[in-house]
Amino acid sequence: MNNEQFVELAATLAGYVLEESCDEDPYVRQANGDVTYTEEAQELFNRHYATVQDILGAYFDVGQHCTDEQETTQ
Repeated sequence: MNNEQFVELAATLAGYVLEESCDEDPYVRQANGDVTYTEEAQELFNRHYATVQDILGAYFDVGQHCTDEQETTQ
């Protein structure tokens, strides 16, 4: 698995965990029409992403992971 695939898998799993654990809709429509996570949901996503990345990193050797790249709005 290359780093790009690793980041995508970690983000997908973190997004799934976020959506399954939220009592409220984690999305908001911005003034420009973009749909993003709410501020709170983005913080939760970032935490879930870091945890998922750590777990997967124990099983897959893909070198240095790009945590900072993924911690942007979805």
